[in-house]
Amino acid sequence: MGNAVAPRKAGALSLLAAGEKLFGLHGIAGVSIRQVNFAAGMSNNSAVTYHFGDKAGLLTAICMWRMPQLLEAANAEYEKIVAEDHLDDVSTLIGALLRPYLAIKDEDGRHPHAAFINQLLRSREGRAIRTSLYDDSDPTLRILQRLEELHPNVPKVLLHYRLRIMGMAFFDALIEWERQDHDLEVLRFTLDELINEIANMSAAACSSE
Repeated sequence: MGNAVAPRKAGALSLLAAGEKLFGLHGIAGVSIRQVNFAAGMSNNSAVTYHFGDKAGLLTAICMWRMPQLLEAANAEYEKIVAEDHLDDVSTLIGALLRPYLAIKDEDGRHPHAAFINQLLRSREGRAIRTSLYDDSDPTLRILQRLEELHPNVPKVLLHYRLRIMGMAFFDALIEWERQDHDLEVLRFTLDELINEIANMSAAACSSE
């Protein structure tokens, strides 16, 4: 996921937060730069352009803004896997890919970055941006590589497709639960079950029919 980013000015941070929320609610294609400017309370309609260049620049900046928190959580997950010798446990590995997103909450205890990533995964442009931010120090890459090693009979492109689709199901469950104002602690058992289902699906045999 790259390196931590430098602190930004208040105006830029307002744009990042507004963009993250709007994209998470309405999708990448469903939000304009003008809407982000308005939601952030900017009087200058060119504020996003000034700070980030264009929509792709804003999407990249949102990812990088949250990167330190995600890296901290992802490293903790990976270190726990190694310490407990669970590098062969597919469910544990997949859980380590998804649970770091639960570490980022807003003032109401909701997960705006999980909603944002959920929409990013649905966009070809968004997926390209997200992938471009990975580097060799990222525990996410090490986990994905280990999952590839554990599924030698599943084509890499199919394995990543399955992980993406089921990852979106994980985020969908989280977001829908929050929309209904339910306690997240009640949902955690269901999320754990869903992680196990993702593990089962990732290993499913490929049919030639």
